Amino acid sequence: MDTDERRLTTKEAAAAAGMTPGGWRSMVSRGSGPLPDGRYDERTPWWYESTVQRFKASRRSRGRPRKAE
Repeated sequence: MDTDERRLTTKEAAAAAGMTPGGWRSMVSRGSGPLPDGRYDERTPWWYESTVQRFKASRRSRGRPRKAE
């Protein structure tokens, strides 16, 4: 990872992924979301922006798929 890359807090990571902070924390704690890339302190995780973007790209879209016409 590029050490100059932006680090995102829970709130920032959730916004970048299009989720609420509570939804983000829930996915991470269940193991459905990406593990933090590091921690500012014992209680404050952070993620590289690229980690969140990869996670967002890998998620299936919500809802039923459209019918082929």
